[in-house]
Amino acid sequence: MIDSFWDQWNRYFPNLSTFYIYCVATTVLVVFTTYIFTRTTEQKQKDAEIEEVKEFGIQARYKLAKQKVVQQQLTPEQQLEEKRSESESLAEIYKLLRNRRDVFPDATMEDIRDQLSLYKSTE
Repeated sequence: MIDSFWDQWNRYFPNLSTFYIYCVATTVLVVFTTYIFTRTTEQKQKDAEIEEVKEFGIQARYKLAKQKVVQQQLTPEQQLEEKRSESESLAEIYKLLRNRRDVFPDATMEDIRDQLSLYKSTE
């Protein structure tokens, strides 16, 4: 069987033109280069995304820690005023959302509080 293959090869290969061999070799090289380049580019993009997430995580932790320190330094009157101001703001936001039921049909006060909790440090 191998002898048969070599016989076929020896008859077929000498009849190939130089241009055809060049085209096949170039195609293989381009496909291989594209594969390598794509993998490298995708890896660089993943690394950049991971670095961005790490950086954002550090910034978020810093801001939450800073917010916690500021909250601890507030007097009881200031804390009460802060909570009152927050409640008023939430009520105004809810009123705006309720007036725009066509855009925000399922908005509830609990949803707004949940959204706010994403931006506040937990005590």
